[in-house]
Amino acid sequence: MNLIGTDINFHGTVVSLACSIAPGDERVLVDFQKVSTKDLYLNKRSSPIPFSIRLADCTTDVFNSVTVTFGGSKNKELPNHLAIVADSPGGAAGVGIGLQMQNGNSIELNKASPAMLLSTGKMSLNFRAFLQGEPDALKNGAIQYGPFTAVANYTLHYQ
Repeated sequence: MNLIGTDINFHGTVVSLACSIAPGDERVLVDFQKVSTKDLYLNKRSSPIPFSIRLADCTTDVFNSVTVTFGGSKNKELPNHLAIVADSPGGAAGVGIGLQMQNGNSIELNKASPAMLLSTGKMSLNFRAFLQGEPDALKNGAIQYGPFTAVANYTLHYQ
């Protein structure tokens, strides 16, 4: 009888998460409802819509703060804005989605937000989103109305 021995390699990562995403909040919906092209031409952007990432089971035993990095398809004419996708042929065009901290400071895509202090238990990370007209679309009166969608992903970084 011949016996052959080989190695078994194990690997992984041990992580310490300060919080978990609140149940039911794995996907956050931001509903702009209806934004008037008239308002976009007049103000260049819509009123901001608040949204939150709700956290649960937070502890400050290991980490004291968190930053959020938002990513997604970038609008080609508006740096650091998300590109929209028209929901149908002839749908919305000429706008992008901007993101802000709750205090109104802009958030750059693919860059960490300012650090926010963690608290024990449940907490919310509060942000705002707005539609902004693309410069050429505003200049040429080319904002198209209709339904749209966009997707952003986010990553929490604990410190």
